[in-house]
Amino acid sequence: ITGHGHGWQSLTATLGIVRVLTDQVEPDAALATLEPYGDLSKLPPSWRIRFLRAYGHVYAAQGREPESLAKFHEALTLEAMP
Repeated sequence: ITGHGHGWQSLTATLGIVRVLTDQVEPDAALATLEPYGDLSKLPPSWRIRFLRAYGHVYAAQGREPESLAKFHEALTLEAMP
């Protein structure tokens, strides 16, 4: 179900897999799963926020605090928009 599609099923499946991989302390595999969605600007804001949060968690699991905080900050900025 995952892949390059931007339908809700593929997006939800991708985020679910990323969450499982992050919980299993496999952040490199989680990051690879997110890779097909590289340009998040093509996603609707609600999905972009979810993906930014996923990146934040993955980067935190990798010990990349500055990148993690940047993704979480970007997600919060989008949430604050009307």
